[in-house]
Parts: sequence; structure tokens; C-alpha cells
Amino acid sequence: MKYITLFIFFITFFSCKERPNYNPFDDQFNISKDYLIEDNCDTINATCGYYNLIQKGGKLKTFYQYYDEDNTSHLIAKGFTYNLNIIRYKSVLEMYYILRDSLLDLPINEKEVEDELNTFGYGILYISSDSMVIVNDNEKDTILLNIIVEHDYKEKVIYRNLEYFKNIIF
Repeated sequence: MKYITLFIFFITFFSCKERPNYNPFDDQFNISKDYLIEDNCDTINATCGYYNLIQKGGKLKTFYQYYDEDNTSHLIAKGFTYNLNIIRYKSVLEMYYILRDSLLDLPINEKEVEDELNTFGYGILYISSDSMVIVNDNEKDTILLNIIVEHDYKEKVIYRNLEYFKNIIF
């Protein structure tokens, strides 16, 4: 009986998945989706068996991407999305003018973004209209982030987001 208890303890201890630390830049990929669900992450379905579990609230939202295969979920990537700007519109014509003229010309609040990135040890090195380069001097790491525009036609909203995606290397 003693050996069975010890065996069950070792199996449980060594097979446990970690709690997420919500750092999109680290190499923590042994994360249980149950912890993410317990932390009230939103589920966003992608296509073909992929889905994201994403933090609620705040401008910088870390997400974890899973793939369902044979009724088992595999964490395959993680990253973040950071909302730079939101513009609401009334008509489709107005939307195109906003895209062409307004949204791309809106300034990025560099201090606000830098404050968020500093929590992970990163700072802004360079910003262009479609990307941002960030650097972590301690880790000797430089990362290219994408600036993308997304539409929510149902809500009549246009978002300009900063995005980062890191996949597991198999």
C-alpha cells in the first residue's frame, strides 16, 4: 500500500501542468487549460480545431492557442494582443474613410505601451505604421510586433491592435 501511494504521488507530481504566469514572451508551455478556464479566460474559436483562451480586461491580453485532436487539447502557441485604438462608425462608407484617413494617422500612446511592456522587461526600440520593434536588454532579445487593423462589422467598430505570437517548437 505504501508503494502504491508513493507511486500515485510521483505520477501526479511529475505529470502536473503548471499555472499560467501570463507572460507571452517566456517559454512556459506546459500549461493546463483548466487553470485558464478557472481564471475566467474567454474562449475565442478559430477554425479547424484551433481555439484561443484569452485574458479578460486590460489593454494587453495574453492568449494561449490550443488545438483539439482526438478529444485532447494541445497548447501550440501563445502571445498577446494590445488594443492601440478603437473607432466606432455609423456606415460602411464612413468606415472606409476612417481606414483611409483617420485610423492610420492616430498616434500611438508610446508611454502607455512601454509601461505594459516593461512589466515583462521589454522597451520600445522603433515604431512604424505596421510594426513595432521591442527589446529586452537583460535577455538580449529583440522582437518584431505586428500592428494590424481588425473590423467587427456587427458592432461597427474598427480596432488597431499590436500583436505577438510565439509557437511551440516541436
